[in-house]
Amino acid sequence: MSEDELVKQACDFFGWRRIGKDIRDCPATDIAQLYRQRRLEGGPGRIGVPATG
Repeated sequence: MSEDELVKQACDFFGWRRIGKDIRDCPATDIAQLYRQRRLEGGPGRIGVPATG
């Protein structure tokens, strides 16, 4: 899924109906942290979880 779709899904999960910059920044910060931890891979157009090996 794309990063935008992931943010929308996260906002929907928490019941946030309005997705302004302030609300978008919350899951975007978490997504960035997951990239740093290498728990997500890909880019804005297609995010995925790393394959286990």
